[in-house]
Amino acid sequence: MNKQKELISYKNSIIVERQTQEAIKRRCNATLGRIRDAKPTEATKMLAEKTAIKLDEVETKISNLSDRISKLEHGDLTEFNEYCNETLKRTQDTRKTERKLNDLKAIKQRSDKTQKDNTYKKLKKERRSYRWDKKKYGIYYRKFGKSVDSLPSYMKDNLKTMPNNKGYIWRSVHFYGELNAIRGEPLILFERRHGVLWIRKYYKDRTEIYKKPSKESNTELVETKFMKKPIVFGDLPGAKEIEYDEPSRRRNNNRRGNNRRGNNNRNDRRGNNNRRGNNNNDRRGNNNNDRRGNNNNDRRGNNNNDRRGNNNNDRRGNNNNDRRGNNNNRRKKRNLNSWN
Repeated sequence: MNKQKELISYKNSIIVERQTQEAIKRRCNATLGRIRDAKPTEATKMLAEKTAIKLDEVETKISNLSDRISKLEHGDLTEFNEYCNETLKRTQDTRKTERKLNDLKAIKQRSDKTQKDNTYKKLKKERRSYRWDKKKYGIYYRKFGKSVDSLPSYMKDNLKTMPNNKGYIWRSVHFYGELNAIRGEPLILFERRHGVLWIRKYYKDRTEIYKKPSKESNTELVETKFMKKPIVFGDLPGAKEIEYDEPSRRRNNNRRGNNRRGNNNRNDRRGNNNRRGNNNNDRRGNNNNDRRGNNNNDRRGNNNNDRRGNNNNDRRGNNNNDRRGNNNNRRKKRNLNSWN
């Protein structure tokens, strides 16, 4: 049924085309008649030649269209089938082209939408970053002020005696010691969280994190973070040069050579510094520190430091410092200035 309609439509299109060509043929014949009646000139000759050529072309088209109509009327559908196939192919190509164009259009629309969204997100991120940059310093300063105000007193006292490369972490704020930093020592920070002491040691190429759950437990290494590039501390332009203290050497008095019975000059009681010898520290000798001699430090002599004499420092005398006398320092007398 559809093919019959297409055949009728195809035949009608041929008839309409033939009628159009016949109308053109009539106009060409009328033009040639006017040219014959007019005075012959160069222009009329050129116009007559062009009209004659066009008239021949129109007559050829009219004859071809008439032949095509006659074939269709006699049942020869070869030309019609070719026309249908060509139309179908052209329609498929057109649809394919339209589909491709629609896909490209959709891709472009999605791309435009994505670009718009990205642009909007980028602008939104920039605006948010700008607003945050304006207010973040105030927020951080308030947090810093709260951390400083709430810093425990024992931390403040310890920071006064700590070097500058040691300190505490309190509420995400780092507090460093007030003394000069010790040369060659890492940066050590202590932080207590939920009752657990965390110790962080910062070296130039790594960071070591230690954990100590309680006072009785041992300190254990939890994690070691290595850095891709070692930290190089350079001098900033216009900055004050960092002052360092050299590390102090610890004395080990538990060694065998530093005991009391050794032969050193400081701690030896029985060596050459014997108290009973004739040296300056001999208690019984006749030197300046002899307790029993008649020197200035003799306890029993009648000198100024004699304990039993009647001098100012005599313990038994009736002077101001006499312990047994009737002075203000008498032991048995219970007054405001007495001894218990």
